[in-house]
Amino acid sequence: MALSLFAEKKVIFIEGKKSHGYFSHKHIAGSKLLSKQLNLANVGIKSVVITDDGYPKGPAIFEDADAIVVYCDGGGRHLLNPHLKEFDKLMRKGIGLSFIHNREEVPKGAPGNYFLNGLVVTLKRTGK
Repeated sequence: MALSLFAEKKVIFIEGKKSHGYFSHKHIAGSKLLSKQLNLANVGIKSVVITDDGYPKGPAIFEDADAIVVYCDGGGRHLLNPHLKEFDKLMRKGIGLSFIHNREEVPKGAPGNYFLNGLVVTLKRTGK
């Protein structure tokens, strides 16, 4: 086991629902593979894959998260579209965020504005 001067960080993978044919866009499988490798790397990261077939059913899983990885389709099927307000609260707490696949493709209006504003807030907070 690696010795670390820092507390272990928790990374949560959430993935979108199945959306394509057999052997295409395996969101859960991709998340499990990445999570497993992070855990095996022994670098002070504990990752968890949420397999609730979309957004987690209970928000408590996010309480001690340091980062969230979202693996989903974009557009109208984007995983976060129906959860913008609750997810915004998480981002304002300073939780890290990463997207895999069609993560940046969101509809115009509230989802698009949320993502644009979220990026601006993040960039201002980090000084970039």
